[in-house]
Amino acid sequence: MYKTILLATLIIVFFNSKLISESTCFIDKDFQIKILTNYLNQLLEINSLGNWKSYNLKKNYKIGSKGKEIQFIKNNLKLLKYYPKNIEILTDSFDIELQKAVKRFQYFHRIDTSGTIDLITRTKLNQTIVNQIKNIEWNIIQWQQSDLNCIENFIFINIADCKLIVIENQKKKLEMKVIVGRISRPSFILDSKINEIEFYPYWVVPPGILRKDIIPNYKKDKNYLLNNNFEILTWQNSPINFNPEPDELVNYKVQQPPGEKNPMGKVKFNFENMHYMFLHDTPGKSLFKNYPSAYSSGCVRLEKAKDLAIYLLSKNESFSMPEIEAFFINEKNKSIKLKNQIPLKINYFTIWANENEELFFAEDIYKYENH
Repeated sequence: MYKTILLATLIIVFFNSKLISESTCFIDKDFQIKILTNYLNQLLEINSLGNWKSYNLKKNYKIGSKGKEIQFIKNNLKLLKYYPKNIEILTDSFDIELQKAVKRFQYFHRIDTSGTIDLITRTKLNQTIVNQIKNIEWNIIQWQQSDLNCIENFIFINIADCKLIVIENQKKKLEMKVIVGRISRPSFILDSKINEIEFYPYWVVPPGILRKDIIPNYKKDKNYLLNNNFEILTWQNSPINFNPEPDELVNYKVQQPPGEKNPMGKVKFNFENMHYMFLHDTPGKSLFKNYPSAYSSGCVRLEKAKDLAIYLLSKNESFSMPEIEAFFINEKNKSIKLKNQIPLKINYFTIWANENEELFFAEDIYKYENH
Protein backbone atom coordinates (compact mmCIF):
# COMPACT_ATOMS: atom_id res chain seq x y z
CA MET A 1 0.00 0.00 0.00
CA TYR A 2 2.84 2.38 0.90
CA LYS A 3 4.60 1.81 -2.43
CA THR A 4 1.41 2.38 -4.46
CA ILE A 5 0.71 5.71 -2.78
CA LEU A 6 4.33 6.82 -3.05
CA LEU A 7 4.54 6.00 -6.76
CA ALA A 8 1.30 7.82 -7.60
CA THR A 9 2.34 10.78 -5.49
CA LEU A 10 5.81 11.09 -7.00
CA ILE A 11 4.31 11.08 -10.51
CA ILE A 12 1.95 13.92 -9.56
CA VAL A 13 4.73 15.93 -7.93
CA PHE A 14 7.01 15.45 -10.96
CA PHE A 15 4.50 16.75 -13.49
CA ASN A 16 3.55 19.69 -11.28
CA SER A 17 6.98 20.70 -10.00
CA LYS A 18 6.90 23.94 -11.99
CA LEU A 19 3.61 24.98 -10.40
CA ILE A 20 4.92 24.24 -6.91
CA SER A 21 8.12 26.23 -7.42
CA GLU A 22 6.28 29.28 -8.76
CA SER A 23 3.59 29.41 -6.07
CA THR A 24 3.99 30.45 -2.45
CA CYS A 25 0.37 29.61 -1.63
CA PHE A 26 0.32 26.61 0.71
CA ILE A 27 -3.34 25.62 0.22
CA ASP A 28 -2.36 23.83 -2.95
CA LYS A 29 -2.75 20.08 -3.41
CA ASP A 30 0.57 19.64 -5.20
CA PHE A 31 2.50 21.60 -2.57
CA GLN A 32 0.82 19.63 0.23
CA ILE A 33 1.34 16.24 -1.43
CA LYS A 34 5.02 17.01 -1.88
CA ILE A 35 5.58 17.95 1.78
CA LEU A 36 3.41 15.17 3.20
CA THR A 37 5.09 12.57 1.00
CA ASN A 38 8.51 13.65 2.26
CA TYR A 39 7.25 13.22 5.82
CA LEU A 40 5.75 9.82 4.98
CA ASN A 41 9.14 8.69 3.66
CA GLN A 42 10.75 9.76 6.93
CA LEU A 43 8.22 7.75 8.94
CA LEU A 44 8.67 4.70 6.72
CA GLU A 45 12.44 4.88 7.21
CA ILE A 46 12.08 5.21 11.00
CA ASN A 47 9.76 2.19 11.02
CA SER A 48 11.97 0.05 8.77
CA LEU A 49 15.08 0.74 10.85
CA GLY A 50 13.29 -0.12 14.08
CA ASN A 51 14.36 3.11 15.77
CA TRP A 52 10.93 3.96 17.20
CA LYS A 53 10.48 3.25 20.91
CA SER A 54 7.02 1.96 21.77
CA TYR A 55 5.51 2.92 25.12
CA ASN A 56 2.19 3.55 26.80
CA LEU A 57 2.47 6.63 28.98
CA LYS A 58 -0.04 6.45 31.83
CA LYS A 59 0.93 9.43 33.96
CA ASN A 60 1.92 13.07 33.56
CA TYR A 61 5.52 14.26 33.31
CA LYS A 62 7.14 17.62 33.98
CA ILE A 63 10.51 19.21 34.75
CA GLY A 64 12.32 16.97 37.22
CA SER A 65 10.46 13.75 36.35
CA LYS A 66 12.69 10.70 35.89
CA GLY A 67 12.36 7.25 34.36
CA LYS A 68 13.27 5.06 31.41
CA GLU A 69 10.20 6.27 29.55
CA ILE A 70 11.73 9.78 29.53
CA GLN A 71 14.57 8.42 27.40
CA PHE A 72 12.01 6.86 25.03
CA ILE A 73 10.14 10.16 24.74
CA LYS A 74 13.37 12.00 23.93
CA ASN A 75 14.30 9.36 21.37
CA ASN A 76 11.00 9.61 19.53
CA LEU A 77 10.84 13.40 19.63
CA LYS A 78 14.36 13.47 18.25
CA LEU A 79 13.34 11.16 15.38
CA LEU A 80 10.44 13.50 14.63
CA LYS A 81 12.84 16.49 14.75
CA TYR A 82 11.32 18.20 17.79
CA TYR A 83 14.28 17.40 20.08
CA PRO A 84 17.77 18.81 19.27
CA LYS A 85 19.66 16.35 17.05
CA ASN A 86 23.07 17.52 18.37
CA ILE A 87 22.38 15.99 21.81
CA GLU A 88 23.77 12.45 21.66
CA ILE A 89 23.20 11.17 25.21
CA LEU A 90 19.54 10.92 26.07
CA THR A 91 19.25 10.92 29.86
CA ASP A 92 16.26 9.66 31.85
CA SER A 93 15.58 13.11 33.34
CA PHE A 94 12.91 15.59 32.17
CA ASP A 95 15.16 18.60 31.52
CA ILE A 96 14.82 22.03 29.91
CA GLU A 97 15.63 20.70 26.44
CA LEU A 98 12.83 18.14 26.69
CA GLN A 99 10.44 20.82 27.91
CA LYS A 100 11.27 22.91 24.83
CA ALA A 101 10.77 19.87 22.60
CA VAL A 102 7.42 19.08 24.23
CA LYS A 103 6.31 22.68 23.69
CA ARG A 104 7.23 22.45 20.01
CA PHE A 105 5.37 19.15 19.73
CA GLN A 106 2.33 20.68 21.44
CA TYR A 107 2.38 23.76 19.22
CA PHE A 108 2.34 21.78 15.99
CA HIS A 109 -0.31 19.42 17.35
CA ARG A 110 -2.68 22.25 18.35
CA ILE A 111 -2.26 21.53 22.08
CA ASP A 112 -1.81 24.08 24.87
CA THR A 113 1.96 24.70 25.01
CA SER A 114 2.44 24.05 28.73
CA GLY A 115 5.64 22.04 28.31
CA THR A 116 4.13 19.42 30.61
CA ILE A 117 3.17 16.00 29.28
CA ASP A 118 -0.47 15.97 30.34
CA LEU A 119 -3.30 13.63 29.30
CA ILE A 120 -3.86 15.20 25.87
CA THR A 121 -0.12 15.35 25.09
CA ARG A 122 0.63 11.80 26.14
CA THR A 123 -2.32 10.53 24.09
CA LYS A 124 -0.61 12.01 21.04
CA LEU A 125 2.82 10.74 22.12
CA ASN A 126 1.42 7.23 22.62
CA GLN A 127 0.44 7.02 18.97
CA THR A 128 2.35 4.20 17.27
CA ILE A 129 4.54 4.79 14.23
CA VAL A 130 2.23 2.51 12.21
CA ASN A 131 -0.80 4.64 13.06
CA GLN A 132 1.12 7.80 12.18
CA ILE A 133 1.93 6.28 8.79
CA LYS A 134 -1.74 5.41 8.23
CA ASN A 135 -2.83 8.93 9.15
CA ILE A 136 -0.36 10.59 6.79
CA GLU A 137 -1.43 8.22 4.01
CA TRP A 138 -5.07 9.09 4.62
CA ASN A 139 -4.32 12.80 4.39
CA ILE A 140 -2.28 12.39 1.20
CA ILE A 141 -5.31 10.71 -0.36
CA GLN A 142 -7.59 13.56 0.77
CA TRP A 143 -5.25 16.12 -0.80
CA GLN A 144 -5.04 14.06 -3.98
CA GLN A 145 -8.83 13.97 -4.24
CA SER A 146 -9.21 17.71 -3.64
CA ASP A 147 -9.20 20.38 -6.36
CA LEU A 148 -7.35 22.95 -4.29
CA ASN A 149 -4.86 25.11 -6.13
CA CYS A 150 -3.67 28.68 -5.96
CA ILE A 151 -4.57 29.68 -9.50
CA GLU A 152 -7.90 31.18 -8.42
CA ASN A 153 -8.95 33.32 -5.47
CA PHE A 154 -11.05 31.43 -2.93
CA ILE A 155 -12.20 31.07 0.65
CA PHE A 156 -10.88 27.94 2.34
CA ILE A 157 -12.17 26.30 5.51
CA ASN A 158 -10.43 23.33 7.10
CA ILE A 159 -13.01 21.81 9.42
CA ALA A 160 -10.44 19.86 11.45
CA ASP A 161 -8.29 22.97 11.92
CA CYS A 162 -11.30 25.19 12.74
CA LYS A 163 -9.84 27.91 10.51
CA LEU A 164 -10.96 30.03 7.56
CA ILE A 165 -8.40 31.50 5.17
CA VAL A 166 -9.00 33.85 2.23
CA ILE A 167 -6.55 33.34 -0.61
CA GLU A 168 -6.07 36.18 -3.09
CA ASN A 169 -3.36 36.32 -5.75
CA GLN A 170 -1.66 33.30 -4.21
CA LYS A 171 -1.34 34.97 -0.82
CA LYS A 172 -3.18 34.77 2.48
CA LYS A 173 -5.44 37.83 2.63
CA LEU A 174 -7.48 37.07 5.74
CA GLU A 175 -7.47 34.39 8.43
CA MET A 176 -9.81 33.65 11.31
CA LYS A 177 -10.97 30.97 13.71
CA VAL A 178 -14.27 29.24 13.07
CA ILE A 179 -16.69 27.11 15.05
CA VAL A 180 -17.78 23.99 13.16
CA GLY A 181 -20.45 21.36 13.64
CA ARG A 182 -20.23 19.05 16.63
CA ILE A 183 -19.68 15.31 16.16
CA SER A 184 -23.40 14.49 16.11
CA ARG A 185 -24.11 17.32 13.62
CA PRO A 186 -20.99 17.66 11.48
CA SER A 187 -20.20 20.41 9.00
CA PHE A 188 -20.08 19.03 5.48
CA ILE A 189 -17.22 18.97 2.98
CA LEU A 190 -18.35 20.94 -0.08
CA ASP A 191 -17.52 23.31 -2.91
CA SER A 192 -19.77 26.30 -3.57
CA LYS A 193 -19.75 30.07 -4.09
CA ILE A 194 -20.85 32.77 -1.68
CA ASN A 195 -23.70 34.49 -3.49
CA GLU A 196 -25.29 36.73 -0.86
CA ILE A 197 -24.57 38.70 2.30
CA GLU A 198 -27.44 39.34 4.70
CA PHE A 199 -27.05 41.92 7.45
CA TYR A 200 -29.09 41.46 10.63
CA PRO A 201 -30.51 38.26 9.21
CA TYR A 202 -33.65 36.37 10.04
CA TRP A 203 -32.90 32.83 11.16
CA VAL A 204 -35.24 30.37 9.53
CA VAL A 205 -34.92 27.21 11.62
CA PRO A 206 -33.75 24.25 9.46
CA PRO A 207 -35.87 21.07 9.58
CA GLY A 208 -33.25 19.09 11.48
CA ILE A 209 -32.88 21.66 14.27
CA LEU A 210 -36.65 22.07 14.38
CA ARG A 211 -37.11 18.33 15.04
CA LYS A 212 -34.12 17.84 17.36
CA ASP A 213 -34.18 21.05 19.40
CA ILE A 214 -37.15 23.37 18.95
CA ILE A 215 -40.01 20.85 19.12
CA PRO A 216 -38.65 18.98 22.20
CA ASN A 217 -38.11 22.29 24.02
CA TYR A 218 -41.58 23.47 23.01
CA LYS A 219 -43.08 20.26 24.40
CA LYS A 220 -41.38 20.90 27.75
CA ASP A 221 -42.27 24.58 27.89
CA LYS A 222 -45.25 26.09 26.09
CA ASN A 223 -43.68 29.54 26.42
CA TYR A 224 -40.39 28.44 24.83
CA LEU A 225 -41.11 30.02 21.42
CA LEU A 226 -42.35 33.26 22.93
CA ASN A 227 -39.49 33.55 25.43
CA ASN A 228 -36.91 33.00 22.70
CA ASN A 229 -38.50 35.45 20.26
CA PHE A 230 -39.52 32.86 17.64
CA GLU A 231 -42.13 33.70 15.02
CA ILE A 232 -44.44 31.15 13.39
CA LEU A 233 -45.51 31.88 9.81
CA THR A 234 -47.04 30.08 6.90
CA TRP A 235 -44.62 29.27 4.08
CA GLN A 236 -46.20 32.22 2.27
CA ASN A 237 -44.90 34.44 5.14
CA SER A 238 -48.32 35.10 6.63
CA PRO A 239 -48.43 35.19 10.45
CA ILE A 240 -50.78 32.76 12.18
CA ASN A 241 -53.09 33.76 15.03
CA PHE A 242 -52.99 30.50 17.01
CA ASN A 243 -50.43 28.29 18.71
CA PRO A 244 -49.92 25.01 16.82
CA GLU A 245 -49.21 21.77 18.61
CA PRO A 246 -45.47 21.00 18.88
CA ASP A 247 -45.49 18.22 16.27
CA GLU A 248 -47.36 20.50 13.86
CA LEU A 249 -44.49 23.00 13.74
CA VAL A 250 -42.98 21.07 10.83
CA ASN A 251 -45.82 22.46 8.69
CA TYR A 252 -44.83 26.06 9.38
CA LYS A 253 -41.95 28.44 8.95
CA VAL A 254 -40.31 29.02 12.33
CA GLN A 255 -37.91 31.94 12.44
CA GLN A 256 -36.14 34.38 14.73
CA PRO A 257 -36.04 38.04 13.72
CA PRO A 258 -32.80 40.02 14.00
CA GLY A 259 -31.78 40.77 17.55
CA GLU A 260 -29.65 39.75 20.51
CA LYS A 261 -31.11 36.24 20.70
CA ASN A 262 -30.58 35.53 17.03
CA PRO A 263 -27.70 33.01 16.71
CA MET A 264 -26.75 34.41 13.28
CA GLY A 265 -25.36 37.56 14.87
CA LYS A 266 -25.05 40.65 12.67
CA VAL A 267 -24.27 39.10 9.30
CA LYS A 268 -24.81 35.84 7.39
CA PHE A 269 -23.20 34.55 4.20
CA ASN A 270 -25.32 32.39 1.91
CA PHE A 271 -24.15 29.85 -0.65
CA GLU A 272 -25.83 27.05 -2.58
CA ASN A 273 -25.81 23.69 -0.79
CA MET A 274 -28.23 20.94 0.21
CA HIS A 275 -27.34 20.87 3.90
CA TYR A 276 -28.88 24.16 5.13
CA MET A 277 -25.32 25.34 5.81
CA PHE A 278 -24.14 28.93 5.84
CA LEU A 279 -21.39 31.03 7.36
CA HIS A 280 -22.45 33.54 9.98
CA ASP A 281 -21.50 35.82 12.82
CA THR A 282 -22.28 34.75 16.38
CA PRO A 283 -23.02 36.45 19.70
CA GLY A 284 -21.10 33.65 21.47
CA LYS A 285 -17.54 34.88 20.97
CA SER A 286 -16.03 33.11 23.99
CA LEU A 287 -16.08 29.68 22.30
CA PHE A 288 -13.44 30.74 19.77
CA LYS A 289 -10.75 30.47 22.45
CA ASN A 290 -11.18 26.69 22.56
CA TYR A 291 -9.75 24.09 20.19
CA PRO A 292 -11.24 22.06 18.70
CA SER A 293 -14.23 24.40 18.53
CA ALA A 294 -16.92 21.99 17.33
CA TYR A 295 -20.13 23.28 18.88
CA SER A 296 -22.53 24.23 16.09
CA SER A 297 -25.35 22.29 14.44
CA GLY A 298 -23.44 22.17 11.15
CA CYS A 299 -23.17 25.80 10.10
CA VAL A 300 -19.84 27.61 10.41
CA ARG A 301 -19.58 30.50 12.88
CA LEU A 302 -16.98 33.15 12.09
CA GLU A 303 -14.62 34.90 14.47
CA LYS A 304 -14.26 37.93 12.16
CA ALA A 305 -17.52 37.97 10.21
CA LYS A 306 -17.34 41.73 9.74
CA ASP A 307 -13.90 41.49 8.13
CA LEU A 308 -15.15 38.87 5.67
CA ALA A 309 -18.16 41.05 4.80
CA ILE A 310 -15.90 44.04 4.13
CA TYR A 311 -13.63 41.90 1.95
CA LEU A 312 -16.46 40.43 -0.13
CA LEU A 313 -18.16 43.81 -0.63
CA SER A 314 -14.86 45.33 -1.73
CA LYS A 315 -14.78 42.76 -4.54
CA ASN A 316 -18.34 43.39 -5.66
CA GLU A 317 -19.67 46.88 -5.10
CA SER A 318 -18.25 50.36 -4.68
CA PHE A 319 -19.40 50.72 -1.08
CA SER A 320 -17.46 53.17 1.03
CA MET A 321 -16.37 52.17 4.52
CA PRO A 322 -18.96 54.52 6.11
CA GLU A 323 -21.67 52.78 4.07
CA ILE A 324 -20.47 49.35 5.15
CA GLU A 325 -20.25 50.49 8.77
CA ALA A 326 -23.83 51.71 8.47
CA PHE A 327 -25.00 48.19 7.60
CA PHE A 328 -23.71 47.06 11.01
CA ILE A 329 -24.89 50.10 12.97
CA ASN A 330 -28.42 50.53 11.58
CA GLU A 331 -29.57 47.09 12.78
CA LYS A 332 -31.84 46.67 9.76
CA ASN A 333 -32.26 43.55 7.70
CA LYS A 334 -30.59 44.00 4.33
CA SER A 335 -29.51 41.46 1.70
CA ILE A 336 -26.91 42.12 -0.97
CA LYS A 337 -26.55 39.77 -3.93
CA LEU A 338 -22.93 39.32 -4.97
CA LYS A 339 -22.12 39.61 -8.67
CA ASN A 340 -18.57 38.40 -8.16
CA GLN A 341 -19.16 35.13 -6.33
CA ILE A 342 -15.93 33.95 -4.74
CA PRO A 343 -15.51 30.16 -4.47
CA LEU A 344 -15.92 28.59 -1.05
CA LYS A 345 -14.08 25.33 -0.41
CA ILE A 346 -14.82 23.48 2.83
CA ASN A 347 -12.48 20.54 3.40
CA TYR A 348 -11.25 18.22 6.15
CA PHE A 349 -7.50 17.68 6.60
CA THR A 350 -5.89 16.58 9.86
CA ILE A 351 -2.32 17.06 8.57
CA TRP A 352 -1.05 19.92 6.42
CA ALA A 353 2.00 22.10 5.88
CA ASN A 354 2.12 25.87 6.24
CA GLU A 355 3.94 28.23 3.90
CA ASN A 356 7.22 27.46 5.72
CA GLU A 357 6.77 23.72 5.04
CA GLU A 358 6.14 23.08 8.75
CA LEU A 359 3.67 20.27 9.43
CA PHE A 360 0.62 20.80 11.63
CA PHE A 361 -1.57 18.07 13.08
CA ALA A 362 -5.22 18.70 13.89
CA GLU A 363 -7.65 16.78 16.05
CA ASP A 364 -9.59 14.21 14.04
CA ILE A 365 -12.88 15.68 15.24
CA TYR A 366 -15.17 13.40 13.25
CA LYS A 367 -12.91 10.30 13.37
CA TYR A 368 -12.69 10.20 9.58
CA GLU A 369 -9.13 8.81 9.66
CA ASN A 370 -10.49 5.51 11.00
CA HIS A 371 -12.90 5.03 8.10
